[in-house]
Amino acid sequence: MRKAGRFSMLLLTVLFLCLILSEQGIAKQLFSDDFEQDVVGAEPSKWEPREGAHVARVIEDPADPGNKIFEMTNRLNGSDEGRYYVAGDASWTDYIFEWDWMQFEDGYRGMIFRYQDRDNFYIVDRRLGGVEIQLYNRVEGAWALLASGEYPNEVGAWYRCRFEAMGDTLTFKIKARDDGTPFSDIAPLLEGTDGSFSSGGVATGGAAYMDNAVAGETEGDLASATAVQPVDKLASTWGEMKSK
Repeated sequence: MRKAGRFSMLLLTVLFLCLILSEQGIAKQLFSDDFEQDVVGAEPSKWEPREGAHVARVIEDPADPGNKIFEMTNRLNGSDEGRYYVAGDASWTDYIFEWDWMQFEDGYRGMIFRYQDRDNFYIVDRRLGGVEIQLYNRVEGAWALLASGEYPNEVGAWYRCRFEAMGDTLTFKIKARDDGTPFSDIAPLLEGTDGSFSSGGVATGGAAYMDNAVAGETEGDLASATAVQPVDKLASTWGEMKSK
């Protein structure tokens, strides 16, 4: 009886572990990029260029020449519209995307989610003046405001951002990059509900700097990418650079 009992316990343990592993296997990390594999002056190798004439480049971080970052182009630039650069595709449905974001000049700067084409997507848009951030959908070229919030942000400072697209629920969070507070403890700045797009990758949506981008189906999928980022990837702000 003892052997039978031990066997039953062992079998239950194995089945329990298999269940956990199978559940973990459903979710996955979708994408990560710190741009260190790219050549300075070249387009980022993990991002697919789409519409737009003005080419974006990987550059040396102005605050840390040993670090590489992505200098995104401005999608709204007169006749020389910036290219959209896309990671992911229609296979991306529900996902979390995190990235480091720096504005190098005041203006309208965005990141795009569930991208279909240049006229169909969601966008988190930093507005002129560095206070208001808004969430829009763009459907067949027409804009609709879904949510708006205030988060004072400085030109030349790095921020860590998170966007979650879960079904029809869209949320955006932001903090200073050197803020160690987990995103799970930060209230969303923007929350919207919209069913215009159920899938699609992420895309660049305005001239700014990006670094340490990662996408996953769950929060746990992001950990393996963010945990290995070296300390020197947490570059100082431009203000700190100028003081040296």
